[in-house]
Amino acid sequence: MHVVLGGTFSPLHKGHKALFIRAFELCNGEKIIIGLTSDDMAQNSRNRQVATFEERKRDIEKYLDSLLKKYPSTTVDIIEINEIYNIPITQEIEADALVVSEGRRHIAEETNKRRVDHGLKPLQIVSVPYVLAQDGLPIKATRITNGEIDPEGRLIGTVKVAVGTSNDLKLHAVRNVFCSIYNDIELFKLPVDSGVGAQPWDEETITGAKTRAAAALTQATDAHFGVGIEAGLLWNEQAHHYYDVQYCAIQDRGGRVTTGHGSGFYYPQIILDGVKAGGTVGEVMSKVTGINDIGKKQGAIGYLSKELLSRETLTEQAVLMAMVPRLTELYD
Repeated sequence: MHVVLGGTFSPLHKGHKALFIRAFELCNGEKIIIGLTSDDMAQNSRNRQVATFEERKRDIEKYLDSLLKKYPSTTVDIIEINEIYNIPITQEIEADALVVSEGRRHIAEETNKRRVDHGLKPLQIVSVPYVLAQDGLPIKATRITNGEIDPEGRLIGTVKVAVGTSNDLKLHAVRNVFCSIYNDIELFKLPVDSGVGAQPWDEETITGAKTRAAAALTQATDAHFGVGIEAGLLWNEQAHHYYDVQYCAIQDRGGRVTTGHGSGFYYPQIILDGVKAGGTVGEVMSKVTGINDIGKKQGAIGYLSKELLSRETLTEQAVLMAMVPRLTELYD
């Protein structure tokens, strides 16, 4: 199969690379034609600085070296184009498929329409999903030149995190985890409604975490992430115990939600009986131990573990586990 794709490719980024990879997969060792916009067209159609044609061509060729080693029988031609239609539409080019990003499928459809008008055969359109940056929004050249992200989609500058809580302990746990991942963060503490009862049970726990994350992100409109944390009692049929498990949900600007939870433990019967009678874990633990607001101090786990595991560390576990799918491309 002969495959074509086109663009300005300045600066060359991870989203562009996804297009090239798809083209190599499709062509099966045959030919790829890359339409690269001319300097005049690139400068006239962009409200930003664009590298010269030769510079952009060199960057593409440098990147393609690795793909050509994987697909050694593939040949690549880079041609200059002066129109928005990815390839010249008034002349026959030996091609079967046109690869575009999902946001430019309408351009590909117009390309086919123009080709048919000129007596040329339409091409199979293969659209590639946007590659997302760390904040869940697409990687785009304008975002890179504006200094929001780098070409790989990593956030640049201050990462803003809205935490749906009034509990400083939870805020500190979120800060500790995000500071280990990003160089510069800004946190917003936003008391929000979990949408579940004061003492969550089973699936209410993760629902409460997700609701808090979404509400926090909605309130802090300039935040990159919303974080919700909810502890609840989850029944384990095999062990015949309710385990106290703390869930964290993290929602980004693109709407993606990742979740995780920390260690689970079960309570002495006196505590569980009090909770079943209508109290919350915090209320019953405070009554039994005589420690007011224990949930905002060492927490039940701090007391029960003789301080071997603190509430803050337990919360950090949940936050980190919710971040795990965001730390490697294996989840993409």
